Amino acid sequence: MSTTLKDARPTQRGVNVSKRSMFMRTTTAVLLFICLQVQANAFSQQVSISGKDLSLERVFSMLKSQTGYDVLYNPDLLKTTRPVTLSVRNMDLKQVLELCTKDQPVDIMVRYNTLVVTPKKDEAKKDVPDQVSKPVKAGPISGKVTSETGEPLFNASVTVKGTNRGVTTNENGVFI
Repeated sequence: MSTTLKDARPTQRGVNVSKRSMFMRTTTAVLLFICLQVQANAFSQQVSISGKDLSLERVFSMLKSQTGYDVLYNPDLLKTTRPVTLSVRNMDLKQVLELCTKDQPVDIMVRYNTLVVTPKKDEAKKDVPDQVSKPVKAGPISGKVTSETGEPLFNASVTVKGTNRGVTTNENGVFI
């Protein structure tokens, strides 16, 4: 009689282990799904902007205050842009940027936590002269990269346009 009880227990334990294992797998899958959802939502910045005839500089200021993203642009490039009228609430940042650049001579790219304003590809081609210019002999280039508030930017990438030459800034924002 004790033999049959011993034989019954491992089977019962085997069933419990199997149920426990299935429960743990299901729980792990659900937790993984939840973590991925939270991570995807964290990358999707939601912004709200409302205003008529806003300059892109003003829009950038609003975006910086809402997202913490820095904005990199050439002020001369923004002089060619037109004011925008926006009324968006809790819209994805990329969608807002598309609205801002619609019918504008600029594009805006998101790189890490920075918005980079560049001329549209069609606009850039207009500025290139028809004749091919001679390459300029490259000499040493140095400078300092700072934020809008004048703080040095550490580890910023600086490249020479049209080449593969590039450096990063030191802790003082200086590159050589």
